[in-house]
Amino acid sequence: PWNGGILSTAGNLMLQGNARGELVIYSADEGERLWSFDAQTGIVAPPVTYRINGEQYIAIVAGWGGSLALVGGEALKGGISPNRSRLLVFKLGSDVALPPAVDEPLVIDPPPMTASADSVERGKALYLGYCVFCHGDGAVSGGPIPDLRAMTAETHEQFLAIVLGGLHWDKGMVGFGNQLGTDDAEDLRAFLIERAHHSLSQEQAPSED
Repeated sequence: PWNGGILSTAGNLMLQGNARGELVIYSADEGERLWSFDAQTGIVAPPVTYRINGEQYIAIVAGWGGSLALVGGEALKGGISPNRSRLLVFKLGSDVALPPAVDEPLVIDPPPMTASADSVERGKALYLGYCVFCHGDGAVSGGPIPDLRAMTAETHEQFLAIVLGGLHWDKGMVGFGNQLGTDDAEDLRAFLIERAHHSLSQEQAPSED
């Protein structure tokens, strides 16, 4: 999987987080995997080490973000954990554990697909121009940003206010009313509805095993 930054120590250790949500310690000379910790979220940042009163600590900012997590979309759907931002600090002899991770299921329940194929195709082009950089390839979220295939009925009702008017600006979703019109926003919504139905059809397809 994609890996984060590396820390090497004078004691022949190399530490690195990865997209699976692990912090791993390797032997620096042989690359042998010596220890790992389940951080319950992908790790992008490198570890750091420091000493307080003669005791050594290792700290890492855990959280799944950055360009790969945002844009990766369907390419990352094979097991990336949700974003759980936290600072993890380790020392020898500690036996503290993280609380169990609770995953909220992704509920995809779109309205009926009524838009034309042309509308969906226009929406796809607009999505690739304006939305893919945060909401992911194929409208599949990498974790940090809401998955637009799982929009609720309320979100569908508010779609124009969100996309054009900036209803959720305080959450980082600015409005695009100066660049897009109502027809554009409806084409975008048509594409997202199509993506939701496509995902449901994939889930319901019979296994080839």
